[in-house]
Amino acid sequence: MYIIDHLIDLHNHYTSETTQYILSEYFLLHLKKLNRLKLNEVAKQTHISSSSITRFCKSNGYETFSSFIDLLYLDVRKVINQFDYTFINRRKININPEIQDKLIDLVKDLKQSQRVILYGSPKYCSLFNQLIKYLFIQGINVIECKTWSIEQREMNFDKMNNEDTIIIVDPSYNIKIFLEETETSIGGITHIRTAKGKKYFIGDGEQDFLDIKAIKLYQDNEYEYYKSCYDYIVFILYMLMED
Repeated sequence: MYIIDHLIDLHNHYTSETTQYILSEYFLLHLKKLNRLKLNEVAKQTHISSSSITRFCKSNGYETFSSFIDLLYLDVRKVINQFDYTFINRRKININPEIQDKLIDLVKDLKQSQRVILYGSPKYCSLFNQLIKYLFIQGINVIECKTWSIEQREMNFDKMNNEDTIIIVDPSYNIKIFLEETETSIGGITHIRTAKGKKYFIGDGEQDFLDIKAIKLYQDNEYEYYKSCYDYIVFILYMLMED
């Protein structure tokens, strides 16, 4: 596992007031500036003591802050090199023109975002791993809040602004039914409708609903909806990287 993957796991599984969350988020949002990070500056900007930051590094298997930063820098270079395969895979993709248009809109909105929420089916959201890494490297905060309480998840939807992006992924539903299910079931999210930001639903159905754009997933007998979901992610990455 890359260090960046471990930081994303910490970011997903700890709540926003914890040292693990604050530091993992800070490092993830500064992946392009690692060679300029100094311990005292990180302490000042995060309001976490230098000794606590050093303990964070040691608890994750690194003897010093400097060794952690050096190895994270090398990991980021490796991850960036992996993105080159996106251009190769792009040639094998054939996507409906109407869906392409909505994916291009999504790409434009992602470029304008400071925060992105990815929410929905865990097994399909897990396909977005490469895209999540790319967005963090670009300084865009991706929030999955996998193990957070319902109140903490709702709070993150409420924090979104008009330029941010919400991506919901679930091939079992269309937008309307998904909203009905999440708003009436125990532990469901009720603030999706009222949240600010650009909203996209990747799942069943192609009809937009309210302010949410629908991007239909197509079923493959062998791979369920995985192939079309993966193709969309590769297309999004390709378009983001094209600039």
